[in-house]
Formats: sequence, C-alpha cells, structure tokens
Amino acid sequence: RQLRDGETPQLTADPGTRRDYLHVDDAARLIVQAALARRAGTFNAGSGGGVLLGELFDAAYEAADRSPAAPGAGRDTSQWLDIRATQDAFDWTPTEGVVDWVRAAVGAAG
Repeated sequence: RQLRDGETPQLTADPGTRRDYLHVDDAARLIVQAALARRAGTFNAGSGGGVLLGELFDAAYEAADRSPAAPGAGRDTSQWLDIRATQDAFDWTPTEGVVDWVRAAVGAAG
C-alpha cells in the first residue's frame, strides 16, 4: 500500500532474516486435500523454505519501479517450517512463490 501511495516503506527487521510464507491458494489446496484424506495428526502448512525479508522488500520496490530505501537494522529471527510430513501425507507441495507473488501484486497495483 505504501509503495502504491508514493510513500517510502522502511524495512525495520534484519534483511537477512528468513521467514516461511504460504500463499492462500496453496493453503486452500492443502486444506481440501487434508479433509479428503481424513488422516489424523498434526501437520505443518508452509512453504518449507525461508525467504529473505530483504529479497521480499527489494521485489516490492522493483515491481513498483522504485529504488529501495536503505534497510533498517534488526536482529535475525529466521524461521520456517519443516513440511516433509505434510508433503508425504497429502501428496502436496506449495506452488506459489511469495517473491513472485509480491512482484505481481505490487506491479498490478501500480
């Protein structure tokens, strides 16, 4: 929203921090597959890998055709989920990459 409105968003976390993002389409597909499979247990829903916050930040600026602001300093609190059991149980793998999705969303809004 800030990029679209001509503002300058600031990244206040460590750009080297990795987070696990899952697109809603992938989550919905997993929920349907899990409901149909009727398997008991606890399963992680995630991408199974981390995306650098700095990469996500840069992708949004790139899609808005603007130069990124200097990233803020913060502490690295990287985390992402192990989704191997979920993949095996439901024959499911996420297909939507968050960086590409951000590029498309910001580009479409501009």
